[in-house]
Amino acid sequence: MPHRSTILVLIEEIEILNQLYERIVLPEAVLAELIDEGATPEVRGWAMRDPDWVEVRNAPPHESLLSELDAGEAAAIAMAQSEANVLLLIDEKAGRLEATRRGIQNMGTLGVLRRAAIENLIDLPSVLEKLPPPIGWQPTAARCASLASISFH
Repeated sequence: MPHRSTILVLIEEIEILNQLYERIVLPEAVLAELIDEGATPEVRGWAMRDPDWVEVRNAPPHESLLSELDAGEAAAIAMAQSEANVLLLIDEKAGRLEATRRGIQNMGTLGVLRRAAIENLIDLPSVLEKLPPPIGWQPTAARCASLASISFH
């Protein structure tokens, strides 16, 4: 399975982050994961292009409580915790639970896609069909409408 944080690259919808959010800050540890040999060629290629709407920074030091998470998740949580008015984009369950426990507002890929659909940036049923297993699902009209809280016809 691809690293879940790369799904928007793999389904060719990564640009919606630029359209939805004022600023995208990526910890260096996450960038290292994206350009690692284990990443897909698409993800490595995107990360190495260094989009001008993505700011890469060092994360502040973080305590050992985050050692249960991978380096990218720990850095992202530490960075989010050190700044005000942050929405942390994170998919991994353990990372989301830790971010929530720390009071950090967070959202996963499906939440990003939901917001993009509400703002009419994407056709949600079409995009959901592109999600890779095991994240992919059958995007019935009812499921899409439920996810996006809007009607699809």
